Amino acid sequence: MLSLDVALNVSARAFAASRNLIRWHNSAVANDCRSYALRTDIGVPVARVWAAWTNPTSLTRWCAPSAAIRAQTDGSFRVRFDSAVEIDAHVDVFEPRQRLRLILLSGSSAPAFDGVEIDDFVFEAYAATSGEQSRLRLLNSGLPNSPGWDHYYARKRVHWQRALARLKVFLEKNLDREESAL
Repeated sequence: MLSLDVALNVSARAFAASRNLIRWHNSAVANDCRSYALRTDIGVPVARVWAAWTNPTSLTRWCAPSAAIRAQTDGSFRVRFDSAVEIDAHVDVFEPRQRLRLILLSGSSAPAFDGVEIDDFVFEAYAATSGEQSRLRLLNSGLPNSPGWDHYYARKRVHWQRALARLKVFLEKNLDREESAL
């Protein structure tokens, strides 16, 4: 009969060996790309968040003065945050009050590469004691994981963080309501 120490040792080695056999099916590509996720909770109904995104006048007030959107399937989205981050995108998925997925087109300020960069915005409603609230998530993927992309990656992420913070203030301070009163 094996002692407890020997049994644990054998068990630990078997577990370690099995971990080496279980790998992601596409591990060669796993580290070639990087991504990020941002989230902001906004104290207004999701319908207002969606309207702020899809109304071109509202978009320029919270995102950037150059922002433009053709809010529909096969539409377009453009924004210039600064000289390092300019986005020209195709609206691939358009699900009102739920999802807006952008496929970034070549020719924006990003360095050239053979892949596809995606910004996927997911709009969620949830109940709170003060009424319906919204959660907006940005899931970015497809950026190359190489030093030549570090500056673009960092700048773009910071610009979206700031833009989503401005969106939160824009809606929670009812600045979107001022537009409709004009």
